[in-house]
Amino acid sequence: YNDYEILKGDKIFDIFMTGNKFTALNKKGIYSYTFKNNEFTLEKKIDLSNNSIVTEPFNLLVNNGKLYVNSYGVNYMNTVQRINGNISILENGKWTNIDARNVPVFIKTDETFCTLSNIAVDPDNDNIFYVGTWLEGLYKFNNNEVETTYNATNSPIQQKSNHWQTNVGGITFDKNKNLWMSNFAENSSLLVLK
Repeated sequence: YNDYEILKGDKIFDIFMTGNKFTALNKKGIYSYTFKNNEFTLEKKIDLSNNSIVTEPFNLLVNNGKLYVNSYGVNYMNTVQRINGNISILENGKWTNIDARNVPVFIKTDETFCTLSNIAVDPDNDNIFYVGTWLEGLYKFNNNEVETTYNATNSPIQQKSNHWQTNVGGITFDKNKNLWMSNFAENSSLLVLK
């Protein structure tokens, strides 16, 4: 229980749970816990300042031995939307960083890759992951490089009326390997990529 005190008073941005284990993300880092006999036991603490490009964490995902963290996301601070969408991936003790300045944008080329929602990893291939963005739609990464994007020009994802933004909020795979996403637009709200 005393280890759990580390997180008390600190804003927790995201948690990821599997069975009796959970991982919590806050500004200080990532904390992995087990819960047994009504007690939390700290298993591991990961300092984000050590080789991660994500200095302002927002979302985390643990998948098949990889830990993904991305920068502040959709309306996090209400007044700031265009926060660079940096992504860090921890695997086997080594960070791989995807710098927002090196990720291409397609709808509005004077923007940067920014304002991310969350990450979903392909259930059949953990080298492929998707990222929802609040401005540029849905991105598909393969081996940490952009493979394709989905937006109003090439998919049913819709833009806000009278605006260039293509808002994709939360994304997740279901048990049948369909990718579900929220689409914030006048005539769209929930879409699926089968």
